[in-house]
Parts: sequence; structure tokens; C-alpha cells
Amino acid sequence: MVKLAVNGTLMRGLELNANMLEAKATFLRDATTAPVYRLWSVNDRHPAMIRVLSGGASIALEVWAVPPEGLAQILLREPPGLCIGKVTLADGEEVLGRSGSRRSARASARSRNTAAGAPTWHRASRRSA
Repeated sequence: MVKLAVNGTLMRGLELNANMLEAKATFLRDATTAPVYRLWSVNDRHPAMIRVLSGGASIALEVWAVPPEGLAQILLREPPGLCIGKVTLADGEEVLGRSGSRRSARASARSRNTAAGAPTWHRASRRSA
């Protein structure tokens, strides 16, 4: 199994969580990142986490155990601009994580939800789900 950190629509109770379940992923725990990331919006719908040198925040996410073949299945279903990369958690552990490409961040030209130090859009979506 591979540990995979996800935020946004792949999280439990949100619209694309079925992609995790179909890939036979198992929820392990809630976590936060080290305070070195910013969130950008991809198509004003998907959060894209980008590592930054300054001005970062801790991002709330979930850590899942995913079979290796399931990892490819999840990635292939992601929209353009999202990818898999290394993510550093607040406790120092490094895991694979859903993140955004710098190209998608430049194209979106606006960050969301990191000014206050934590993302909020997934919480609002969860309440309405």
C-alpha cells in the first residue's frame, strides 16, 4: 500500500471520494501539511496544493492507504492541472499527495483559502453533502 494525502473533492463525503473507494483506498487519518503550501483553484472547483518558499500555510487533508494499481486509477481521473507529488505533513512525514502543477497555479492567477492558514471550501461542501 502507498500512503496518499488528498484534499478537496477526493475527501470523505465529497463528490469525487468515490474515486478513492473504487481504487480500494482505505482512510487512515486526518492530517495537516507542514506550513509550506498554498492552495490554488483549478477551474474554480478543485484545490491545487503548491509548495512555496514563503507565505505558506498548513493545509487540512486526509491520508489514505492506496494499492499501487489504484494510485494510477486515481491519477488518471484527476482533471488537468492536478498531479501526484511528495507532500510533507506537519509531523515531518513525507507521503505522496495530490498537488497542483506550477503551470496550473500560474494559469489560475488566484489563490484561495490560505490567507487564514487553512482551507475552508471542503468544510462548506461537507456540510451541504
